[in-house]
Amino acid sequence: MSILKLFFSHLLEEDRKPDSDPLQHPILAAMSLEELADLPLMPENLGGLWTSGPFSRKNAHKRVNHRTQTRMTLNVGMDAIAERLQRLVAQARLPEVEPGLHYGLPAFKVGGKAFVTVKNNETIVLSLPIDRKEQLMEMAPEIYYQTDHYIGWPSLPLRIKAIGDEELELRLIEAWRYRAPKKLLAMFG
Repeated sequence: MSILKLFFSHLLEEDRKPDSDPLQHPILAAMSLEELADLPLMPENLGGLWTSGPFSRKNAHKRVNHRTQTRMTLNVGMDAIAERLQRLVAQARLPEVEPGLHYGLPAFKVGGKAFVTVKNNETIVLSLPIDRKEQLMEMAPEIYYQTDHYIGWPSLPLRIKAIGDEELELRLIEAWRYRAPKKLLAMFG
C-alpha cells in the first residue's frame, strides 16, 4: 500500500476517532515534514478512496487520460522496484534500514541518510564513493552510468532491469556501508 493510500484510508476508517491524527500512523510518523510535503497529491495515488465527487471510482473514467495512465504505470513499476529492494535489504540483514523519501522519491535510509533511491521505473540511484562509482561504470557500463547531474557527486544511477539480485544485493551492502553511522557500521562488521 502506498503512503498516500495509507494516509487517506486512515482518514476514512469507520472506527477512527474524529480528532485522531493520520500522521500518527507509524510509517507516516517516521517521515519528516519535507518528505510529507513532497508527496505527490495526484488522484491516482488516492486509490479510488473517495466515495463521491470527482475522485470517486464512478467518475474515474472522466479523469483517466494518457498522462494519468503513464503516471499510474510508473507508480506500479516503482512500487515493484521498491519491493525488490526491500527484499534484498532484508536478505542482506542490513540493520536499521528505514523506508522513506529522498527528494520526493521512494528510498531506503540508514541513520536518516538515503543509501538507495528509486528514481523511476528504470533507474535506481546508489550512494557510493566517487572512486567506486567510476570503477563500477568501467566494469559494467550496461548497468552503471552517469548523467551530467551526477558528475562530482557520490551518487550512481543504474539500470534496474540490467542487474541481477546477487550483484544488486552486494551494491546495496556497499551503499549501506557508505551511508551508515560509524557506530552502526562497527556493530555490523
